[in-house]
Amino acid sequence: MITFDPPELRDDFIKTIRVFRDFAKITFDDCPGWHNDDFNYDGDPDDETIVTCDSVFGFDVGTSENIELPVPELIKLAKEFPLSKAIDRLYYVAPTRAYVRIEPENEGAYQFVNHINTHGAKNSRRFEYISGDVIFALVNGFTPFALHMFKDGEYDDDIYPTYHDSDLFIEVRYPPGTTMDAWRTLVPAFLFELDEQTGLAFAQTPRPAYAGIWPGEYDKETYLNKLDSIRLRPLMSGPGVESIFRLYERAIRHEADPEQHFVGFVKVMEYVSATVVNTERNALLRRRLLSPRALSPDAGFIRELSQLFESLRNYKKDSEALRLTIETCCDVVELARYAPPRHRALSMIDEASTPQERKKAFDALSATLSATRNMFSHAKANYTLTGEECPEAELEQLTRCARVAARQCARWFAHSDISLRIVD
Repeated sequence: MITFDPPELRDDFIKTIRVFRDFAKITFDDCPGWHNDDFNYDGDPDDETIVTCDSVFGFDVGTSENIELPVPELIKLAKEFPLSKAIDRLYYVAPTRAYVRIEPENEGAYQFVNHINTHGAKNSRRFEYISGDVIFALVNGFTPFALHMFKDGEYDDDIYPTYHDSDLFIEVRYPPGTTMDAWRTLVPAFLFELDEQTGLAFAQTPRPAYAGIWPGEYDKETYLNKLDSIRLRPLMSGPGVESIFRLYERAIRHEADPEQHFVGFVKVMEYVSATVVNTERNALLRRRLLSPRALSPDAGFIRELSQLFESLRNYKKDSEALRLTIETCCDVVELARYAPPRHRALSMIDEASTPQERKKAFDALSATLSATRNMFSHAKANYTLTGEECPEAELEQLTRCARVAARQCARWFAHSDISLRIVD
């Protein structure tokens, strides 16, 4: 039989074990059948189990090792869990506390996480700060956020567990009735103060969706088998090539920040643009100077040469340089596969498209890339919209297109004339 000490613990514990079953299909270790509605807790008197406030029970939450919590913690979670919600795989919000998922953003923060991974964490709660009746702290390890990931199937026990000891969150505690808006606006302020005082930079980052780990139609095994068969192209090197790949690397690291993710790929194209403009300038001037008239230049030839120099000044404008770069380096047919909805002219490009149609598509894409980049790179108070900016709903698609364009620009640069490259 199963007895409880104190006796009034019985009702709370039975309710707890059934809440875990009902809301997340979680059953406790060493409690076979206890969650069933018809389970007889007053069964075999010769097999006595005593449950106290010090008893600890483990349960599977989609990790290699089960979680173990004392009975009071389990009861507290059972009361909170049905009233909680996970939002965008970023927030866990309950009536009196919330957790905001964060990730390291600088070397100091990465070292902090590595230390936890290597040596564990003697203290899983740090930097507590009280703002009115709201308490903030940096915590790591298991949080009820993991319960929602388990409930929603956002995990794989082996390769994508619901939590790790080094998972970091901002814990927010507040009185009942506190709205999300009352504390959420203070989270960036807490991270700012943490960075200034400690040098540890963190950013709010959603947990990647489990379905997004394996691209497209692939399941885990199919995808891993496909990876094994992939052959890489010869590695590119030479003056300036390392710099452009470092820019690309920086861009892909900002996937959790859509604005900087996009801007990073445009910066790759802008790095290449100096060499593209230099190559174009050299080609135009070379053609003009190879004219027979250059052997005996008259006033008309000098005037035309001066006008050519003047026309090349347009390329000093970032937008014009970017337009020329995309037109020079990119395969518009390939980019058409990634065209955002507003770029209908680009999406309709194929091998049969005319040069005029291709130029129109290039011009529209470069205008959007330039305007959107400027919008994100300038403070809102200092930027006037041009109408060419990408709508927020299409930013993800435009970023995919910019990523492909950045790759094409990088390859063009790596195979360009070394004597004409403009490098750091």
